[in-house]
Amino acid sequence: MIIGIIAIGLLAGFFSGMLGIGGGLLMVPFLSLIAGIPVSEARAPSLFAIMVNTPVGIYKYSRHGNVQWKAGLILGLFGIAGVVAANFADAALAKRFSVDYESILSVSFAILMAYTAVRMLVRFDSKPHKERLYFFPLIGFGAGFLAKFLGIGGGGIIVPSLALIGIPIHNAVATSLVAVFMNGTFSTVVNLTAGHDWIWLGIALGIGAIAGAPIGVTVAKKTKPHMLRRIFGVFMLVVAARMALSAFL
Repeated sequence: MIIGIIAIGLLAGFFSGMLGIGGGLLMVPFLSLIAGIPVSEARAPSLFAIMVNTPVGIYKYSRHGNVQWKAGLILGLFGIAGVVAANFADAALAKRFSVDYESILSVSFAILMAYTAVRMLVRFDSKPHKERLYFFPLIGFGAGFLAKFLGIGGGGIIVPSLALIGIPIHNAVATSLVAVFMNGTFSTVVNLTAGHDWIWLGIALGIGAIAGAPIGVTVAKKTKPHMLRRIFGVFMLVVAARMALSAFL
C-alpha cells in the first residue's frame, strides 16, 4: 500500500515539475480510483505533498530565470484569500449535501480537469506579452478556492490562464509553482488545525513527489511548448472521464 502511495506521489511530482501543477490533479483522483480513498479524505495529504514538493520545481526553474516572482506572489496572496473562502464553503456544502458530497466532489474534479485540458489543447497566439497584473487577483483567488475545495495546488487553473493572456508556457509553468506552493502551505496549516490522521499518507506522497519533480523539470526544459500543452491536455481528459464515471458507478 505504502509503495503504491509513493508511486502515485512520484508520478504527480514528475507532472508537477513538468507542467507547473502542484500534483493534486493527479494525486486526488489516483488516491480515489486506485487506493480507494474517498476524495474528501484524499485532499489533505495531497495538499501536504504539494507543500513539500513544489519548492524543488521553483528552485530548478528559478535557475533558468523562468519564475516571474511579482506575478507569482500576487497570485499566491489572492490564492490564500480563496483558500479561506473555500474553507467556509466546504463546511457549508458538506452539511447541506452530506449524502451525495463525494459525488459532488468527483464531478467537480472532472469538470475542472476537462476545462484545464481544453484550455491547454486550444492553440494560443504567441504574441509578445505585457504583465497584465489586473488579471492576477482573479486567477489567484479562483485557484486558491479550488485548491482548498478539491485538494489541489491550483496550477491547473493558473497555467492555462497565464498562457491565455500571453505569458510563455515555460514562464507560466514556473510562475504557477510559486502560487501553488503558497496555496498548498496555507491549506495544509488549515487542515492541521482540524486533525492530522492523514499525515503519514501525506509524507508518503511527498517522498515520491520530491523524487519526481526534478525529473519533470528536466523533461520540460527539453520539450517544445506545444508538446507540453498536448501532453497535459490529453492526460487530463482521460483522467477527467474516469473521475466522472466513478461518480455514477
